Amino acid sequence: MISKQQEQALQFLSVMESREIQYSEVNRALRDLQGDFAYRLEYTGTAIQEVFDLLDSVLGDKIASYYYFEARNMKEGGRIGVHGREFPIRNIDDVRKYVDAQ
Repeated sequence: MISKQQEQALQFLSVMESREIQYSEVNRALRDLQGDFAYRLEYTGTAIQEVFDLLDSVLGDKIASYYYFEARNMKEGGRIGVHGREFPIRNIDDVRKYVDAQ
């Protein structure tokens, strides 16, 4: 069963993803206009790593980092195993199922 803290961490992960999507077109246009513009200023430096360290500690197994930085960029998503079962990791719902299985 997913704890209240884990549910809040999943919601926060979802918000981070939606904000990145929301601003991706604007950032793309700014990159085109300004060349080497650091288009992910809101997600740079150690602050983002600290956020994901916290999410990973709440959700376990570095699943937040794996989903956000790796699985989302894979054509068919990622895969991760727990207790002899393998889980596809393509979206937040898949992350929720994985966390619930732990």
